[in-house]
Amino acid sequence: MTLADDDNSAGTAEQDTAPPDDRPHSLPAVLDRRPDDPATRPSLSVVIPTLNEADHVADCLDSVLRACRPVDSTEVVLVDSNSTDETVVIAREYPITILRIDDDAYTTPGAGRYVGGLAARGEKILFVDGDTELTRGWLTDAMALVAEDRVAAVDGHLNACGATTPRPIQAPHGVMLYDATVLDKIGGFDPFLRGYEDVDLGLRAGAAGYERVRLPAVVAEHARPTGVSEVRRRWQNDYFTGIGQTARKHLRSPTTLAKLAVRKWDLMAFLGWCSLGVVSALVALPASAAWTVATALMFVVDAAWEGVSGARERWLRYVVAWLGIARGLLGGRRSPESFPLDTVTVVATAPPTHPKAPS
Repeated sequence: MTLADDDNSAGTAEQDTAPPDDRPHSLPAVLDRRPDDPATRPSLSVVIPTLNEADHVADCLDSVLRACRPVDSTEVVLVDSNSTDETVVIAREYPITILRIDDDAYTTPGAGRYVGGLAARGEKILFVDGDTELTRGWLTDAMALVAEDRVAAVDGHLNACGATTPRPIQAPHGVMLYDATVLDKIGGFDPFLRGYEDVDLGLRAGAAGYERVRLPAVVAEHARPTGVSEVRRRWQNDYFTGIGQTARKHLRSPTTLAKLAVRKWDLMAFLGWCSLGVVSALVALPASAAWTVATALMFVVDAAWEGVSGARERWLRYVVAWLGIARGLLGGRRSPESFPLDTVTVVATAPPTHPKAPS
C-alpha cells in the first residue's frame, strides 16, 4: 500500500496490499495474535491521539503520510478518545489502524499515547497530536539522531524556530519521536495522568540516563489557543490536575521535583507571593495593606504590558492552575499496568505502508 501523493488525499492512494481490516476487535486479542517477527517490524510507528478532531484530523493525517514518505516502512495508529463527532468516520478513509477508548473515564491524551505505544510495532514511535500538521524535511534527521547511543527522544519547534543547532532538553513535547526500546525500558506514557504526561516521561528518561534533544527545525504547525476560554478548556480537561499528579508521582525524588518547579517558575513565584500575603495578614494590618497595594501595582504593570485582557487571563490561569495542582496532589495514584485495555476497541487495522519513492 503506497502513501497518498502530495496533491491527493489518502483515500485515493494506490492499494498494493490488502485493504484495512474493519472488523471490530478488542485490543488484548489483537496484541495476542500479533506476529513478533522482527523482519516485519516497521521502521516507524506514528501514534495520533484524538478527541473530537473532525475539523483537523484529515489535514493531520495527510501531513503525516507526506512527512513519512522518506521512511522505509511506516504504520499509523490513531487512538480516539470516544469522539462524538466524525473524527473516526474521516480517519477510516485512510490506510491506518484505528483504536477507540470506549470509556470516557480513561479518555486523556496520556491514555491515548499509552494505548498507541502498546499497539505500535515500529522501531521508533512518533507521537503527534490530532490537531497538528507535520512539516517535511526533518524526520529522517530525527530518526538518525534517535538511533545514536543514549538518545531516547527528539522533538522540534512548533510554528516558528530561531535556533540553528540541536540542544539538549528536559522533556520533549508536542511532536515527539521516541526510541521504542527505551519506551519499553522506562514504561512509556502514564495513562492516568490527566496532563503533563509528556513532561513526566521526559524526566523519567533523563533519570534513566538518556538524552533528549530538540532539533533546530519547525516540525509541525499547531494553533495555540489563548485567553480565558483556553484556561477554561484546560480546567475542564484536567490539565492542571495533571501537573499536581506528576508532582505527587515524584515526591520521593527531590531532583525531579526541583526540575518541575523550575519548569513552572511563574506558578511557584505566584504561590510564594500569595503565601507572603497570608503571612502579612497574620502579622499586622499595615503589612497586609502594603501587600495589597503591591499586588494591585503589579497587576497594573502587567496590564500595561500585556493589556487588561492578557493580564486578567494570566492571573486567572495562576489561580485555576493551583486549584488543579492541589487536586492532583491530593488524589490517589494508579499503576499504568492497571489500565483496562478491555475498554479499547480496534475499529480498523492496516499493515505498514511502504513508500515506492521518497520525496
